[in-house]
Amino acid sequence: MTVTDPSLSLVEAAVPVQGRSRMPAFLRRYLRNRVSVAALIVFLLILVFAFVGPMVWKYSFDVFTDDNSQPPSLDHPFGTDSSGYDTLAQVMRGTQRSVQIALFVALTATIIGAVVGALAGYYGKLVDAVIMRIVDLVLVFPSVAVAAVLAYMSMGTETSWITIAIVLSLLAWPIVARVVRSTALTLAGTEYVQAARGAGATDLSIIVRHLIPNSMGTITVAVTVLTATAILSETSLSYLGFGVQPPDTSLGLLIANAQAAIITRPWIFYFPGFFIILIALTSSFIGDGLRRALDPRQSAGAGS
Repeated sequence: MTVTDPSLSLVEAAVPVQGRSRMPAFLRRYLRNRVSVAALIVFLLILVFAFVGPMVWKYSFDVFTDDNSQPPSLDHPFGTDSSGYDTLAQVMRGTQRSVQIALFVALTATIIGAVVGALAGYYGKLVDAVIMRIVDLVLVFPSVAVAAVLAYMSMGTETSWITIAIVLSLLAWPIVARVVRSTALTLAGTEYVQAARGAGATDLSIIVRHLIPNSMGTITVAVTVLTATAILSETSLSYLGFGVQPPDTSLGLLIANAQAAIITRPWIFYFPGFFIILIALTSSFIGDGLRRALDPRQSAGAGS
């Protein structure tokens, strides 16, 4: 004897048929946005560069070479610094660490913000008021300053980059919570949510099965936006000396170390800076493409 959840059949009856198969239409709209598709390809190439490149490149980011202060060449495509470190190897490692932090922050902050925002939007009233006041309180603090203080307290640990990522995540989730809350407030009054309640579905089931999945458009865009924001925040912390610490490195730390040589050895400054800009721009363009693909009204008016 098969036991079925009566709330599911009622909800399926309330949800439009076209809403159950949105993925093909979403992919078609996204692929029409050539700028966003190109940004996605570039971002994937950056990931290959950062995570696969160090495995095949002949130099390591933390091993000296005999070539000091060499400009870009076939042997050292990004040149070397005054100590003989290969800049290409260092940029690979720096990109890897910066991307790890950015993606960790984006995913963690989005998960926390999505859950908190869904709770606030679903329950409303007192719960919503309390959660939103906490969100406002966190948003008041200058994130970079708070992250710098907390990161300074964890300096010297081997997992300092993880600590930095956690700190930035805890300061970024309120932004997502605000956006998801507004979506959840609208969804909480829809027919299929009311049908699920009437069928005896628990609050947790409604939030997990209906509110969060139907907020995925907002959540997906939030991930890409936070990736761009996180890479810039990590760069700022490392540039100020409160981020990733030697012997490890990140793009922000590379720029901080190279600022004194911007005239004499510009390659050790501009290559890390180029990758920071590239990651931030590709993340933003990917997010813009996702937003347009998830909202057909924007796609129709964008003319992409």
